[in-house]
Amino acid sequence: MIHKVLYLTVFCVLMGVPLSGQDTLSTEASGQDTLSTEATESELPIVAIMDFIQKGTYPYEITILEAQTLTNEFAAQVIQTGKVTLYDQAGMREVMDQKGFVSAECTDQKCASELGQLLKVAFVINGNVEKVDSMFTVNAFMVDVAADSIKREKNVVHVGEVDEFITEIEILAWDMMGVPPPNELLRKRDGEMAVFDPSAKTRMGALTRSAVLPGLGQLYLDNPGMGYVWMGSEIVVGILAYMSFTRYKTAYDDMDLYFDQYTKAANPDEAREFRILSKQAELDETTAKDEIQSLIVVGAGLWVANMVHAYMSFPKPKAASAAPQKTAFDFVYNEKLMQPQLRFSIALD
Repeated sequence: MIHKVLYLTVFCVLMGVPLSGQDTLSTEASGQDTLSTEATESELPIVAIMDFIQKGTYPYEITILEAQTLTNEFAAQVIQTGKVTLYDQAGMREVMDQKGFVSAECTDQKCASELGQLLKVAFVINGNVEKVDSMFTVNAFMVDVAADSIKREKNVVHVGEVDEFITEIEILAWDMMGVPPPNELLRKRDGEMAVFDPSAKTRMGALTRSAVLPGLGQLYLDNPGMGYVWMGSEIVVGILAYMSFTRYKTAYDDMDLYFDQYTKAANPDEAREFRILSKQAELDETTAKDEIQSLIVVGAGLWVANMVHAYMSFPKPKAASAAPQKTAFDFVYNEKLMQPQLRFSIALD
């Protein structure tokens, strides 16, 4: 009977388990209207982002390469918003060279709109960046090509380190798209990214808890259903093992008792009866011992399986996460093929 209960328990379990910011000032020159959020990737409006132009008194404190780097950081965050498809930067620069567009001279809404019509994109983003000592300034505007008007304009002034300014550039990209910046970027702006967050859940946290007590890792991951299944299964196996141990102990004591009475019996019939009882107790002892060993194996297997399940059940990070990435996939618009394409890039810094 115990074996049937054991197998039924294990079967049910296995069937149910799918094995600081410094002084920063941001001002907005337009409304908070947002781009459409319901379009699929292929239906997203296409945006071309021109390289930020150096501004200030020559010689500029920001080089052309640094301005392009800031533009790339900005463009990467624009893609992360999921609101638009990015026109290929290299393709845009090639078209600009062929058609005589000079970035340093194309600084107004009219020029950006003409470039957008030439590229056949929905929006063009242009801007300039300036550095004076420890103060950084960036002015950016987004032109609605079809309406031939500025849809959104943003100005950001930052006093501090260049790394902090890059964070402001990343946040600016979300503001330009009319989307609230993710909490990761806001915490990074406040200098909290390097601080350990005790509430942050990790795979190792789930694994460690499940190693201590089956089901605890699943509860830690807010999956109480599977947590209680694992915990209940281990409790059932433990109860069955305890019952088998109790029978083993009883059979062991009975075997000693009956064997002792067998050796002392003067009547042959009594001696035969005690011998039979002793043999039966010995058989019960062996059966109970085998059950205990089987239940230990099952319990250990469930324990390990519960740890694996807790580790594998850790939720994947959301695609909208704005954490810095060394390797990235993004969608760009290929002007020659006249279609969106998936681009793979690796940061070399």
